[in-house]
Amino acid sequence: MLGIAIHPYYSAAIRSMATSWRAFFFGGLHTSGSITLDKVSGAFWPDAVSVWIFGPHTWAAALPHVIEGVLTVWLLHRIVRAWAGPFAALIASLTLTFTPVTVVPTR
Repeated sequence: MLGIAIHPYYSAAIRSMATSWRAFFFGGLHTSGSITLDKVSGAFWPDAVSVWIFGPHTWAAALPHVIEGVLTVWLLHRIVRAWAGPFAALIASLTLTFTPVTVVPTR
């Protein structure tokens, strides 16, 4: 069941978005799309696709956030390494990795 790591309101929306194309497009909390989210629906598209592929598990909804976090740290390391060298890249990527705004969604 979704909702352990994600707020129950959004986990219900992700489940309905994974089962209905109309709800997917409009960010519907209900499968008919009559009740929508208070956020942009595109923000939940990766979560809904992951739940559609892997099923309604908490890890399936969290998987896109983990992948995005790892790719962000990797990309920062590559960019800083090209500009300032490997030590600065290590410091920058470690700082991003342990920053609360990165830790919370990718935990």
